[in-house]
Amino acid sequence: MGASLGFPLPTSCTSLEKIGLTTFALEREVRRGVQGCSVPALVGMELVDLEGVKNLTPGQIRSDLTGLKRSGAAGLAISWDLLHIPLERLNLVRQVYLGEQPSPLNP
Repeated sequence: MGASLGFPLPTSCTSLEKIGLTTFALEREVRRGVQGCSVPALVGMELVDLEGVKNLTPGQIRSDLTGLKRSGAAGLAISWDLLHIPLERLNLVRQVYLGEQPSPLNP
C-alpha cells in the first residue's frame, strides 16, 4: 500500500502510535489533498496528547509544522480545544509555521 502512495507506511499500530507518519508522508498527503480541492484548503494539526493514541514531542511538532507549511495549504487550523493545548506548543506554531520570533516580554 505504501508504494502506491509514494511513501512508506508504519508497519504496525504500535509503530504508528510511537513514531507517527514521517514529515515527508504528511506533507505529501496534504499536498495531494490541496491539489484535489477547487477551493483553498486549510490543514489541521493536533496539538493535544491523547493517551493511547499519540504523545507528541517538540521535535515532531516542529518537523510536522515545517512540512505542513511547505504543503501548499492555504493555512493552518489548530485542532481541538485551545484550553488543552500547552502554551509551548502554541509557541512552536508561532515560531515555525508563522515564522515569528518570541519577544523577551512574551516568550
